[in-house]
Amino acid sequence: MNSIFHNPKSVVKYIILGVFSLLFFINNIKAQTKAEIELKEIVYRYNNALQYDSAILVINNFINQKNSSNQNKFYANLFMSFIYKRLQDYTQVNKFLDIAISYGIQTKNKDYFLAIYYCQKSFAYFDVSDFSKADSLMRPLIANNYKYLENQDKGTLMIQAAFMLLRNKKYAESENKYKAAEKFMQQNCPCELPIVYANKIQFYEATKQFDKMEECYRMGMAYADSCGILKYKMMCTQNMYYFYRKNGYFEKAIYYSQAWDSMNFIFKTNENIQKLKDVDHQLKEKAIEEIIDKQNNIILQNKIHTNNLIIFTLIIICITIFFLFYYELKKSKFKRKQRMQFTKQLFEKIEDERKRIASDLHDGISHDLISLKKNKHELTNHLESDIDTIIENIRSISRNLHPVMFERVGLKTTIEQLVEKIQSTNQFLITADISYNCSLDNNIELQLFRIIQEACSNMLKHSFAIAGRVSIIDEHKMVNVIIEDNGKGFNVNQKLNDNNSYGLHNIILRTKLLGGKIHVESNSLGTKINITIPKK
Repeated sequence: MNSIFHNPKSVVKYIILGVFSLLFFINNIKAQTKAEIELKEIVYRYNNALQYDSAILVINNFINQKNSSNQNKFYANLFMSFIYKRLQDYTQVNKFLDIAISYGIQTKNKDYFLAIYYCQKSFAYFDVSDFSKADSLMRPLIANNYKYLENQDKGTLMIQAAFMLLRNKKYAESENKYKAAEKFMQQNCPCELPIVYANKIQFYEATKQFDKMEECYRMGMAYADSCGILKYKMMCTQNMYYFYRKNGYFEKAIYYSQAWDSMNFIFKTNENIQKLKDVDHQLKEKAIEEIIDKQNNIILQNKIHTNNLIIFTLIIICITIFFLFYYELKKSKFKRKQRMQFTKQLFEKIEDERKRIASDLHDGISHDLISLKKNKHELTNHLESDIDTIIENIRSISRNLHPVMFERVGLKTTIEQLVEKIQSTNQFLITADISYNCSLDNNIELQLFRIIQEACSNMLKHSFAIAGRVSIIDEHKMVNVIIEDNGKGFNVNQKLNDNNSYGLHNIILRTKLLGGKIHVESNSLGTKINITIPKK
């Protein structure tokens, strides 16, 4: 019988084949498929972004693929447990781990998947402080030199072992174990270092090394920030809070409590758990094919709706433009009509004023002069008094037409005289509070006087007030005028839209011509007109 070992080339050939077969076997046992690695990375990113519903959707799509193997389903359920571990829902964590191993034991690599299962179960029990169960699952894995486990899981088991030593007050052994875990994590998975530092905070608290405890907190927060893992920041902060509260440092305890609360608010654990349960329930009720069909229908419907929406939007835009144009046209017509009405009223007012002057001249002065003519040969004792009356009437008419002394005495004195005349001829209390430094030119002062005169006239005719006041305040860049009374008031908007409110429109128009601003307030307690005239 010829042996293959008699031919050196055959020996080399079969050794090489044996090595490749062994590597292939080891690869099949330990290595995840490319699709599983990509799924893990996607779930990791979604978890860090708190987008757990998106992570679950991706996992379910992965599981429901037609060519999904038992190994695929093991990893998919394992990654699902990672999501609920982030949310601290350990009932769901254990549920998905049990589902995962039900697929794992159906593969040729049962021992590999059992090692991962026991490791994750140990972590889950440790997180809920069931240390005896965690230790019973952890010890065989450590004794087997972490066979089949990834670096991250190895490091986490080291941390758990250090914690167990700390619980048993074996401080030197515990510290050495923590240092080994820290070094291992730095070399293999630095984003998991915050877990080491969170546990070392407890160690330094137990050994009363408070300065090192603070340093661990800063290191843990720095690594958690750089990796964008909020849960690890919460873990470090919570441990600091527990320590300071336990030892009576209440001010610092409050600080860390508030920091933890703000992080927890972002995390929204309970809301996310409920949301994920709803998504999970919905995905279980429908097959993935139906979802895809539905998505295709939605895409088609969205296209139809988009086209309809574009057409509808164009119609709405056209209608809006039409109505805006119609509104502006109507508004322009109304303003034109309002200006015409105001102009008409202005001419009527001028005509009324002429009639009044004519009447004053005819019925007053003319009558007095005729009487004086008839009595010119009778030098009665009343002749001088009659002449004085005629002169006073002429002066009164002249003052109404134009305050003749205005240019000489100025705005302040003219207003004071107006107020005195109103009080002397009417049963009405009106005061003037004037602080004016002659900062406006004569033409503006005259227009301002006409505004105040019109406002006082409206006050006497329509307000039913018993008192009023005129105030002028000369400020740095403007002159502020206030005319107010305690009358019955009126509806400002209604009056502004009323074409018969000549007096108020006259005040507003004169104010605008002076480049000023006017604000009218009126209610049952009285009316206040505030006018500001800029200085030039």
